[in-house]
Amino acid sequence: MTLPSKQLHNDNYIKNECLDPFIEWLKSDREYITRKGKGKGLLQGCNVKVYLWRAETQKNGQLHFHIIVDRWIDKDQIRWRWNQIVNRLGYVDRFRNVQLHKYRNGFSCTVEEIESQRKKLQDKLFQANKHNQLPKNIHPAVEHEFITAFKSGKKAFSVKKSAELAKCVLEYNYRKKVENNFTDPPSTQVIPIQNAKSVTAYVTKYISKSSEEIAPKLNDNQEFVATEEFGKLKKYIVNYRYELSLDGQEVKIETSRQEYKPRFETRKVTGRLWGRSDSLFGIKAFEAIYTYKLVEEPVYETRVENKKIFSHTITDLWGNESLKYEHRDVLVTDTHYKRQAYGIEDKVSWNYIDCLKNIIGKAQIDEATNKVGGSFVAFGGQVIPVYKKEEGKVKYQKHFMQENAPELYNEYLNHYGEIFKTLYA
Repeated sequence: MTLPSKQLHNDNYIKNECLDPFIEWLKSDREYITRKGKGKGLLQGCNVKVYLWRAETQKNGQLHFHIIVDRWIDKDQIRWRWNQIVNRLGYVDRFRNVQLHKYRNGFSCTVEEIESQRKKLQDKLFQANKHNQLPKNIHPAVEHEFITAFKSGKKAFSVKKSAELAKCVLEYNYRKKVENNFTDPPSTQVIPIQNAKSVTAYVTKYISKSSEEIAPKLNDNQEFVATEEFGKLKKYIVNYRYELSLDGQEVKIETSRQEYKPRFETRKVTGRLWGRSDSLFGIKAFEAIYTYKLVEEPVYETRVENKKIFSHTITDLWGNESLKYEHRDVLVTDTHYKRQAYGIEDKVSWNYIDCLKNIIGKAQIDEATNKVGGSFVAFGGQVIPVYKKEEGKVKYQKHFMQENAPELYNEYLNHYGEIFKTLYA
């Protein structure tokens, strides 16, 4: 659920004035039909008993919410009620004013809008072919062309064709907006729960999701350095310059350093990040499943080393410069990684991780790791993808686990099953 126009209120105010009333409406057991107004024919309450919500921000800074509920609710009913609530703060009215100005001379669209919609269509067709299944939410403006392309085995539209279809989608959306006088913005999206795997994957993804770090760009004379200060690990970007020693060797000399402060793609949410229904409080954790965290922790050891260090420059009577060095005892920090297990030590898991590294391959592991962030890579972090691409097909980790670690695979199945029972018991 999103705000249909630019956010003008702080996060906590929107949660109090919009999210809380919406959840109260979800929980209400008043199931009689509205007889008048825009909500005519829709239920006044949804009788939801179990729900879970998560707040996060988009790249444009706008607050939005993800909610999982325990029953089916008509998507039009959800959109109507959410728009009604957020318009108490004027968000639908401002959306309408913006749209009226944008389309003051009739339908029009920008190159950026066409390109964005074109990529969505291409991706949807690619995913349909990848999974050999038509998606359920094909846009009505392009439904015939999409189904025809899928049945003929096309993995992508031509650039020209996809641009034409994208414009059809945008124009169809415009006509729909005109029909309701721009008072029914598409501020909600409803996704059905298919099975236990889909709901647990969705919950895991959004409850544990954090903002991605923007990878910093380092110059040729810069590098990351980590030092332990008062028991805490600090990261720095260090600047160097290079000089030639008397014996012709290139010497790297530190000139300055600044503490590294990571930047992220989205801002932090103010206040509470997630909430749940009272029925989810007090549930005992299942005893059949245990979890453990396996990591390679950096261990820092400091030692004294006698090093040849640049001291000063001497100029002789003829103007020739020479570099002078002196030997000093300096503190050197060595870093090595030690495997640690929290919870229950399990050699089977470590063996499986080593096996998975060999299966996935260094190239794909490096590709996934580089997407995380510059500092993560610089300090030895590693991401092992849960799938492998082979000859155009994708093989997921559960298949590798089933073949190479059947004990873990059984835990994996029990884990999903128990979480589903916990949410929908």
